[in-house]
Amino acid sequence: MLPGNIILKLGDGEIAFGYIAGTKEEFPHDLIIIHLPGWTQLFGEWQRKFADNGNDFDVEILGFGYISADIVGSPEPAHRFTFSKVERERIEMLARALFADTEARAQQWQLRGAHGHFMGNVIFAPGWLREA
Repeated sequence: MLPGNIILKLGDGEIAFGYIAGTKEEFPHDLIIIHLPGWTQLFGEWQRKFADNGNDFDVEILGFGYISADIVGSPEPAHRFTFSKVERERIEMLARALFADTEARAQQWQLRGAHGHFMGNVIFAPGWLREA
């Protein structure tokens, strides 16, 4: 079972928004937490990616596959798992579903209308996931 107020279950996978973590040397990270069968819960990082108008934004997944919230954002390859193409597709589907879920988005201050308008797109940054 994942932590969080809203846990979205799709098939045999689960995804939730996580808490904000960060080390003393780094800024806080906005997290997603995913559990797939056969895996421990894994963490990823996301951020708002603003349009030129500075108000509208999409969501960008910066990285995923971290075994602990404390190491999210680490550049060390050993800190992230490697995934197959099929697993990557499942993770992408879960991420898109979470950000599309109105109830889940309402729990995140960064996604509410008073802080800009979420345009509904989920973008995956280059290198966001280590693929086998």
